[in-house]
Amino acid sequence: MNFSPIPNAQCEICGCESLALFQVPYSIGIDVFPIVDPGSLCLCNSCGFTANDKSDLESYSEYYSVYNRHSTRLTGLSLQDRLYYQANISVIKDLSLQASAIFSNHLDIGPGDKLFTEMFAESFDCCSETYDIGDSFPSKCYDIITIFHSLEHWRNPKEQLKQFCELLGENGLLFITVPDILRYESTYYGAYAAVDSEHINHFSAYSMQVMLNLLGLKIVYWCHSDRQVSEKVFYPEIKIVATWNSSIRLTEDIVSGNLKFSSTELSRYLAKSRRDFNIFVAAVDDLVSKCKTNGRSLILYGLGIHGRRIAHLFPNLVLADSSPFFHGKKLEERIIYSPSNIQELVKTTPCEFLVSAVNSERIVEFLKTNMHVNTKYIHEFTLGRNLFPADQDFRSWRDLNILRNKSDLSLQQISLQWHDSVRKSNYQYLPEWFGRPIIQDPQDVLAIQEIIFKVNPTLIIETGIARGGSLSLSASLLAALMHCDFLNGVKPLNRRVIGIDVDIRKENDFELAQHPLRKMMKLIQASSIDPEILPLIEAEITQDDIVLVILDSNHTRDHVYEELCMYSKYVTSGSYAIVQDTGLEDADQASFSVERPWGFGNGPKTAVRDFLATSLGQDFHKTTDLPDKYLITSARDGFLIRF
Repeated sequence: MNFSPIPNAQCEICGCESLALFQVPYSIGIDVFPIVDPGSLCLCNSCGFTANDKSDLESYSEYYSVYNRHSTRLTGLSLQDRLYYQANISVIKDLSLQASAIFSNHLDIGPGDKLFTEMFAESFDCCSETYDIGDSFPSKCYDIITIFHSLEHWRNPKEQLKQFCELLGENGLLFITVPDILRYESTYYGAYAAVDSEHINHFSAYSMQVMLNLLGLKIVYWCHSDRQVSEKVFYPEIKIVATWNSSIRLTEDIVSGNLKFSSTELSRYLAKSRRDFNIFVAAVDDLVSKCKTNGRSLILYGLGIHGRRIAHLFPNLVLADSSPFFHGKKLEERIIYSPSNIQELVKTTPCEFLVSAVNSERIVEFLKTNMHVNTKYIHEFTLGRNLFPADQDFRSWRDLNILRNKSDLSLQQISLQWHDSVRKSNYQYLPEWFGRPIIQDPQDVLAIQEIIFKVNPTLIIETGIARGGSLSLSASLLAALMHCDFLNGVKPLNRRVIGIDVDIRKENDFELAQHPLRKMMKLIQASSIDPEILPLIEAEITQDDIVLVILDSNHTRDHVYEELCMYSKYVTSGSYAIVQDTGLEDADQASFSVERPWGFGNGPKTAVRDFLATSLGQDFHKTTDLPDKYLITSARDGFLIRF
């Protein structure tokens, strides 16, 4: 993902000048709102704060006061909203007990329909007031100020927050919730996730801490959680509480710099979004063609940011939305239909409906129930959007623990020390898989299992056979996927493994010949960087193959770099190139019992860094999701995903 430094510009949160500009690959750059589809994002390399281009926000107040006054859902999700607000009230109660705080007055900023304001006043028997766009600015002090999912919409978040902080009493608490861009990147992405025309500020826990500290506030509580925004969709958020009073001792937990959003993560985020958007566009194009063949009009129902991007790309779509804001307006000279207009249209014209929005479930229900549309003519697309399952609470709890562990520097150090210690006892040589020694950490075996299940490859190319344990692992997991297909009545795909090694030892060749999955393995004896073997490999790859590559042979920088350059082109979009043993450059070199030609500065980690800086590596991004989860790994820098 291309980005460029911004000269002579300061971060609006921390004031540093280390800013980088990223282009949004799917932006149309226009809008019917007073604000436009953002064409670029600005990231501060110092604090990680990220913001949309704000040059076209002159009418931002008009946008919220006229069109989009966020309010609680009166039906459908009203219970979820109450539960969400009740959880926030519980946080405040716990903190107030610990700090012996009494709340006599409360200010709720961006209150929507004031449901939380009413619930807070009832829970604490105090005076609760509100402030929203167009209101007179308050002039008195408050014991507690709450700002729930509002800060991401403010044009000047730090400066505006400073004004509100001046209303906070000496012992008062400031409670803020915002979407978490760091966890958006890892768990919830797509063309319409965090980067839209409404969320113009993108925070992580670290950038929030930086901003609050610079305003003179001390954090006394923070956590990650999830907020439900539709029947099946949650988005990750940060809850953070701060105060002026340094003597208040609550559950203080300073946010680690490891939780800072980085240019690498933003590049990966935009690359994933671009991939999902392209998949979505291809699916819409196919649907448009089918409707044209069948003589039916296709109605795009729902003109949120994602819908407007699709409308721009497909000028023959009929446009419709339930919001009165759109009625009587045009988008690129096309009429925007209201529900009543659509009902008249379908009486005379055969139509089908395309629905893709965060609230797509409600739109589909509206079309079926209120407009009596046959289900077979409604096409709901959720590409590029994670629909969280019923066990969301567990997944959220698990993800929180992963983030905590990631930010625990002492735990990270202990993991490295453990690795160095067991290396001296040859621990990595002891495990077996399906009867063959597998020279890998058990945690890396689990990580590879996750990737194979996720990617669902048909072909795995491995360099470095050794005693065949890794080949055995790959073949057995592919065999399990084939059996799953069989059990579910699906024709099993032709799944197989190619193993390449400069020296396939006779004893290993003999043992592998007896392996129950030997027919799934093709062995090639040659240097993995010998260009003469490429025709042999390419002859094995079909157009429909999903290819995963695992590199685990000679570990010198030059050899691994050549492997990456040679084999990266075979990796399918959405699949991985896994580079084993990048951790040997982080290890205590004295812990190695055998002298090797590789070491610090001359190993797989350096090769990965150099490869990602080339044009060949521009579609690959290093992901740390699995190393962060398993902690102990020989390949922390070696999980490269292709977009």
